[in-house]
Amino acid sequence: MVVEAVVALASGVTARSVSLIAFGLDSLIELASACVLIWRLNVELLRGQSAAERAERAASRIGGLCCLGSRPT
Repeated sequence: MVVEAVVALASGVTARSVSLIAFGLDSLIELASACVLIWRLNVELLRGQSAAERAERAASRIGGLCCLGSRPT
C-alpha cells in the first residue's frame, strides 16, 4: 500500500492529475485503517479484554475519521 500511495501521488503530481492524487490519498487512508486494525487486534491479544474494550472505542473513532477523509464527493 505504501508503494502504491507513493507511486500514485508522485505520478499525480507529475501529471497534474487530480484523480491520481486522490487515488494516492485513498491508499494512505486505507493504510491508516489497516494499521489501526492491527494495533487494535494486537492490544486484545497482548493485554486482554478490558484493554481491548478501550482500544475498540479508540479504533472506532479513528476508523470514523478515516471514513470522513475518504468520503465520495
